[in-house]
Amino acid sequence: MIQRRWMPKTTLLIVLPWALSSLSGCVSAAYTQAKADIAGHRIAASVNISEDHLVREVPCEAAVVGIRQRPNFDCVFVESADRMYWLKYRSADSTYQIEEEVEIANVSGVALRALGLNRQIQLHLGEDIIAFHVVGAALVDAKTTVAIYEQLIAKGVASTEAVGWIDFSSPSAAPMVIAVPAGR
Repeated sequence: MIQRRWMPKTTLLIVLPWALSSLSGCVSAAYTQAKADIAGHRIAASVNISEDHLVREVPCEAAVVGIRQRPNFDCVFVESADRMYWLKYRSADSTYQIEEEVEIANVSGVALRALGLNRQIQLHLGEDIIAFHVVGAALVDAKTTVAIYEQLIAKGVASTEAVGWIDFSSPSAAPMVIAVPAGR
């Protein structure tokens, strides 16, 4: 007779760089400050958007891939009826500066890329792509990220194919496209 001994289950945890990037945005001082400033309606006013024209303000992470290659940055995504802004918090003087500004009419295409539970918007602007996702209380806020994508499609921006998952987990490295099989 064979006796079976109890064997504890072993769990292997693999942390991918993009998962860490999602966590970093959630716990940063910039994220905490952004949440407070969004609640106090101070951000849109800093770029002269009246509350009447404001569509949304949400904390995010973004990067630019292409000719104007730029590493990732924690930011606040501000959307008006016809423009999108990515604002970076400057702790030195407690203000927000515009990192990127895009007129929605100038976006040649928008793609939504899924990787596990994460979602990423890729805005095509000529030879550049602005990739971003909304940061929630825990990791990526996929629901709001998808809502922004759907709203851009509803405004007439053409849907386009995603270039892959754009990894911008390292603040010092250039963003990099990672090929991920479809449906993942």
